[in-house]
Amino acid sequence: MTDLWAVPAFLDYVHPPLQREVVDQAERQLGVTLPASYLQLLNEQNGGYLRATWPELPHERIDGIGTSFPTITSPTWFQDEGAEAEMWVPADPDLLVSFDGDGHWDLCFDYRSGGPTGEPSITYVDTEMEDDTGVATTFDEFLAGLVDEVERRALRVYGDVAVDEFAVAFGAACGAHVEDQGSFGHGFRSMRVDMGDGPLWAWITPNRVPTGFRREGEEVITTPETGYRLPTDPACTLLVEYTDEAESVTRDAARESGLWHD
Repeated sequence: MTDLWAVPAFLDYVHPPLQREVVDQAERQLGVTLPASYLQLLNEQNGGYLRATWPELPHERIDGIGTSFPTITSPTWFQDEGAEAEMWVPADPDLLVSFDGDGHWDLCFDYRSGGPTGEPSITYVDTEMEDDTGVATTFDEFLAGLVDEVERRALRVYGDVAVDEFAVAFGAACGAHVEDQGSFGHGFRSMRVDMGDGPLWAWITPNRVPTGFRREGEEVITTPETGYRLPTDPACTLLVEYTDEAESVTRDAARESGLWHD
């Protein structure tokens, strides 16, 4: 189960290390028994963004247990008093516990079949479509189905090459504008390449990054410790991600730069 969490972690979404009394209090508040595999995951990191997600779903994180946003103990929109009178609400909403959502959708532990002390399935509740759809029969099955799109498809650059060096060579190879987006968005530097309509975009980023970051106004604060966005490939120096439409031109430009090889 290790290495499911994104690096760097957005520290505002990570709660303090999990304690048994905090779990007991959350389960009393929610009226359910939380899955053992979920609690095991939170023992590694108490909530935050994932490096791997479920295909075709918009989720990005798993909420931990704490007193600040986001926490699994916060009621969802469909559990507010009077919600059913104003909008569509899924059946037995009190037996759905959201662990990710944005107000338009929620990814939930679903206790409607096994009861509040049983092993929940995983359900996707879509507000806009007024529907809920089963995703996985257990949380373990859900975790096993997560896919890291960066690991699966990003180009990997090896050797002693800096982000700037590769970005200049890549941009020259495809005649494209390169924009330094800084580190405010993700806690690590990102160079975006605009290769034309399509949209044809690519992003050049480091593999080794701080293990955590937070924002204070316009400033980005990072941890001194570092880790890898692709923990399975620490030898990788840079990652080149791209939109679907830009795959061919990205590979051609990376190859022509002389700094990447198939």
